[in-house]
Amino acid sequence: AATAVPETTYYNYRESEVKHGRFAMGAFLAIFAESADRSALWKQVGSATATDALDGTLGLDELQGPALAITLGIQALAEYNVQKSETDGNILSVQFKKDRCPGDLGFDPLGLCKGKGSNLKELHNNEVNAGRLAMIGVTSFLFKEFVVKNPSIASSIL
Repeated sequence: AATAVPETTYYNYRESEVKHGRFAMGAFLAIFAESADRSALWKQVGSATATDALDGTLGLDELQGPALAITLGIQALAEYNVQKSETDGNILSVQFKKDRCPGDLGFDPLGLCKGKGSNLKELHNNEVNAGRLAMIGVTSFLFKEFVVKNPSIASSIL
């Protein structure tokens, strides 16, 4: 149809969603790199001995900063390796290629896309869904930490 979104626009939106999801997964990993946050997770899953001591999740303590830096560094390196091979001359955008799944950086250290039974489309959709879940999780932590100021309300939210 004439009013349909061009395939390149959809491709760029999906590429952006995958990138944001990866960033959120890295941020969520950094949140749980701190022992106080790990104890909050145990409390949420029903451990009676854990305490919820979340305060300033974005404080980037001795574990959170490196965890976030490592995950972002790996993502940036993989992104750069794809961008430098493109012929469009723009390092800030992704060149549309029909044969490339949006977000596929060719970085597969575990070899999940190779071998019998591998399904790139299914893995891509799983990554998008995990990224969406991570975005919701990070947003929940940020909302609890920085918007809800009443401790009794905040403790009942998460």
